[in-house]
Amino acid sequence: MPEPTPEALRAAVERIVPSRVPALTQHLFEATTNAQQTQSLAPLRAFVHS
Repeated sequence: MPEPTPEALRAAVERIVPSRVPALTQHLFEATTNAQQTQSLAPLRAFVHS
């Protein structure tokens, strides 16, 4: 199980299912944008747990 960080999750996805890296990147971008707009870490936590 990778560390619950964006970098570790990206590395795991690159190793296991490289074709899903663009979707992961898009999901992270959306979570980051939502976190900034709501001034909450909840979207980033949800990203890590998904």
